[in-house]
Amino acid sequence: MNKRMSGFTLIELMVTIAIIGIMAALAFPNMSDFIASSRIANRSEQVANLFRFARGEAVRLNQPVVICGMKIRNDGRATGTCDASQFQSGMRAFVDVDRDGIYDEKKDTELRTIAINGGENIKNTTNIVTYATNVSGRVSASTRKPYEFIFMPNGAFGTKPAASLANLQLSNQYVAIQIYENTKYSADRNLRGRIVAINPMGMVQVCRDTTTHPVTSNKSPNYYEQQSVCSLPST
Repeated sequence: MNKRMSGFTLIELMVTIAIIGIMAALAFPNMSDFIASSRIANRSEQVANLFRFARGEAVRLNQPVVICGMKIRNDGRATGTCDASQFQSGMRAFVDVDRDGIYDEKKDTELRTIAINGGENIKNTTNIVTYATNVSGRVSASTRKPYEFIFMPNGAFGTKPAASLANLQLSNQYVAIQIYENTKYSADRNLRGRIVAINPMGMVQVCRDTTTHPVTSNKSPNYYEQQSVCSLPST
């Protein structure tokens, strides 16, 4: 009795493999964008949560809490020294016990450290822009670089130069922290970029970094009429 043979022929197998390959090629770019977008969303939430945590601890401990940039080594550990040029590497929140504006591991209390980029593998870029306000409520981009951020026990939020309490600016600035993927940033900014927005009272929110920011001009003065700096020009 002849048994009926079943299975794929070589041609059918080759056609199936070809179709799978085409479908994978079409899906891979979308998957890459999804992974990149998820990575940026994760980093931006880490930064936002660090600021929220620092604000709460300043009130709870009745002590100033400072957030500074800090280099993260290849092994994932922080160097322990605040560095204004290392915000894209990592950030640390600490209690400034002696209130001198300088992190001293023997005197001050480390609260939390986050890594934006591990070691020298720079995949994400962090750009910080501050917006000053005047008595009329008008907002304009500030040329002053925020070397460190500080939360006071009364809930006030501000910026200050590194290792100093001189020129401390409190409750008069909005901060936009841009976090985006280096790869194909210009083409995919709307998909990948995020902004961590902090208002003068230290309230934090995360939003997408879009290319539809209004531009400050004589015809269109840029007033702070929304609840975040997400709609303000950040480049």
